[in-house]
Amino acid sequence: MRKETRKHKASFDTVRVLLAEPRTQLREELIQSLNEFGLTNIESTGNLNKVHECLADGGLDLLICDTVLPEGNLHDLLKSVRFGETTSNPFLVIITLISDPTSELVNQMMDCGPDAILLKPFTPAQLNERIQNLVHNRKRFAVTSSYVGPERRQGHREDKTGKETIRVPNPLYIKSFGIENLAITKRAADTAAKRINNQMVESYSQRTTELVGELFPPIGQIEWTPERQLPLNELHQVTLDLNNRILDTDYKSLAGLTTTLTRMLKDAGNWTDTENKGDIRLLRILCEVLQRGFNNVEDPILPPPVVEGEPMEVSDLMEDFAEPENIENPENNAENELEISSSG
Repeated sequence: MRKETRKHKASFDTVRVLLAEPRTQLREELIQSLNEFGLTNIESTGNLNKVHECLADGGLDLLICDTVLPEGNLHDLLKSVRFGETTSNPFLVIITLISDPTSELVNQMMDCGPDAILLKPFTPAQLNERIQNLVHNRKRFAVTSSYVGPERRQGHREDKTGKETIRVPNPLYIKSFGIENLAITKRAADTAAKRINNQMVESYSQRTTELVGELFPPIGQIEWTPERQLPLNELHQVTLDLNNRILDTDYKSLAGLTTTLTRMLKDAGNWTDTENKGDIRLLRILCEVLQRGFNNVEDPILPPPVVEGEPMEVSDLMEDFAEPENIENPENNAENELEISSSG
């Protein structure tokens, strides 16, 4: 069916576009060029508030957005889109425009998962060419604890942790060739979202184990310096996200463990290696039990079944557990080399 549709000319009549460009003249020029290209269902704005509103309303297929917009932070917004926190469609196609590119800014925008980045100045034809390329050649998504977005490496291969990249719906292709079927499209989006959530909680669990090993070593003094506050804050955020997402994954039976973990860490910033030695040991045990659950160990040492999401009694975790060894897992960082276009 895919080969048959490519025989027909693409029609972009039903593709809904939001163009967010702060400069009025350039915005009008781009709209005219996009109209000539076939994209006529275009909303435009010069501020980030409108982008928030359109994302909340849903229905967008393509977002073209400059990084220099008043009333907000584009990086945080796009990252929340990819993490499924801002819109019902985390798979809309995103093209980011950068006015004053620096290496720091480009790397920052790569981190939030756009499908493409265009550096200004560029010609309208270059933008149209990039859109045309994304219709047929959208990249599969990679997932880590801190990144959801297109895989930047060549080929459809596993990442460093052995996870497969994920094929996500491409609204540009679906709508431009008139093959949209609401039921099929929704099922494809739900399947992709489920796979992404599965990989995210796996990465969250691994990252939690790494941070606990770093912050609460089995031997050594705990000193809460300003430098250690950053990984502690990350630990709180990672475990919170893990607990919030796990019920929508294939690992929902571990929700009792994640709830207990979140509650344990609430006051961890006040722990000392002398007064909280038992808490630290229990925390490390809890992370090991949780990781075994994610790793599908044949005979994990798990406590009796609990109601999903209900915290567990700490005594359930202590039985049959010896002092765990220091667990070291290499940090999972996606190699996000982004193809960047510029006319300069």
